[in-house]
Amino acid sequence: MSPTSPPPGPPTARAPVRDRYDPEAVSAAWRAIRWLHRRRLHNVVFYLLSPPLWLVHALFLSLANRLAVHGREHLPRGRQGWFLLSNHASFIDGQALQVVLYPRPFWYPSKAEFYGSRWKALLYSLVTAGKSFPVRRGERDAEAIGFMDTLLRSGESVLLFPEGTRSADGRLGPGKVGVGRIIHETRPVVVPAYLHGFWDLWPRHRPWPRTGRALSIRFGPPVPLDDLLSRPGDRETWQACTDRVMAAIADLREEELRQASR
Repeated sequence: MSPTSPPPGPPTARAPVRDRYDPEAVSAAWRAIRWLHRRRLHNVVFYLLSPPLWLVHALFLSLANRLAVHGREHLPRGRQGWFLLSNHASFIDGQALQVVLYPRPFWYPSKAEFYGSRWKALLYSLVTAGKSFPVRRGERDAEAIGFMDTLLRSGESVLLFPEGTRSADGRLGPGKVGVGRIIHETRPVVVPAYLHGFWDLWPRHRPWPRTGRALSIRFGPPVPLDDLLSRPGDRETWQACTDRVMAAIADLREEELRQASR
């Protein structure tokens, strides 16, 4: 199936979701991702592709800008996987977290619009070291949700932005109920993170990032969820899981602001 042109409409009308990505390219990306994952080759691809990517991003964040990291002691040790949930402020959030956690790999979903053609899908997979997978936003994407479930149940680490979209000014938005559902069904260790200053580093609608910015990444202790995980899995419980994670991220934000004001 190929995307069709949207019907004529007012200039402000937004294109239907399926007109913003190539379904064939997304399907091809999923076939490659699952083929590598079934054969346990995804980490081989990551360690082959990631060193130059890590170096470029590390130099940009630490030399062209000033990056501080707090709370590393809260991250699980050894090979244990975890669900890393962070606020979302810029195009470079995932890469910044990968720089800080390197060489530990983690997966993260990316909007299907990055997979506009087979060549774009291949290029995007290369620049994310093979650890991203497409999500069809605005649709019930059972494929992406099922893959995240598989990853978390098998002890792999996954990054997700529970707000679902980037913030324009660093404020936290509400978390999506679907994040709580994933938590309730897979029961991973959930680690909150807060990225400070990144909305100023690369604001929305700006084609290139800025330099000379003071940036901070702050990790918090795993979020206690046992009381919610013992409750029946319904929309109220899922939203409560999401809200508790968002509250933990908000606490990290307040801590960052207190430290910055001293």
